[in-house]
Amino acid sequence: MSESEKGFGTIDKHKPKIDSPEIIFGLDADFDEHVGSLAEACNTKNLDAIKDLLGNNKFIENVVIKKGDNKKWLHLLERATNEMTLAEVGKSIGHISDITDLMKVIRSGSLPPFAAAELAGALYHLDRDDECERLAKLISGANDPIVDITSQANAFNTLGSLYMRQGAISASLDANKTGLSKLVNAKNADKNIKWQASKLRYGTLAGRMARKVFADMPDQFFALRREREEMGDVLNLGRTDLDVARAFAALNKKDQAIHYAQRARDLMSETGYWSGANQAKELLVSLKIKN
Repeated sequence: MSESEKGFGTIDKHKPKIDSPEIIFGLDADFDEHVGSLAEACNTKNLDAIKDLLGNNKFIENVVIKKGDNKKWLHLLERATNEMTLAEVGKSIGHISDITDLMKVIRSGSLPPFAAAELAGALYHLDRDDECERLAKLISGANDPIVDITSQANAFNTLGSLYMRQGAISASLDANKTGLSKLVNAKNADKNIKWQASKLRYGTLAGRMARKVFADMPDQFFALRREREEMGDVLNLGRTDLDVARAFAALNKKDQAIHYAQRARDLMSETGYWSGANQAKELLVSLKIKN
């Protein structure tokens, strides 16, 4: 029996999981301290401290998901990145259009490849499409072993999201599938690779749903949700619930849509994924439900 057939009277509560610093996904237990330290490092131009914080993959992933009020943490990430690129090549990240300059900064150790990939995601959320696409293409197309496949695949995932927003569904599907093919061919896949593969499969499913919503799509999202929960990817569980709700709404199953939109709202509010929680609230309003 599928989850969508079991009934949905109770909204589940999830205890957030905190993984080791080596794992990209999950909640950063010291997020507030880290974001404060990054702001201070930028103010004092402490490049060593900025470099260390940009190398904390879990923290950077949390920055891009949580975003902050008025997306202030996304701007902070860009500011920190600019401090490093200006020091190395005399250009802000927005003015880097050549792979040679980007690779010089990455090889110096000043800008970890995953942080560069996540900045492309930040630019996506800041609605700066041209800069997002340029940076994501540079990272996804980098032909250098110093740019790991998780970072490359992350950039492909960002391109998939960008093209989806622009209505280029085929291009979105192609980007996610290309990123996934890189991971599938990887030897000795670690947890971060498996996590990124899950994100790309999610992007592919979202692309297919943008074309047409089929009756089995909620259950496909549920399968990805279980995978995320097993890995401890707690920050993205609410996002999955939101797309489940959207699928049910498109299938004219209002009660299910309301339930999962509420669960998405509550879970994303609990974990600090404020932009996603607001989207869930907007969906509930559209379903004529009081928040």
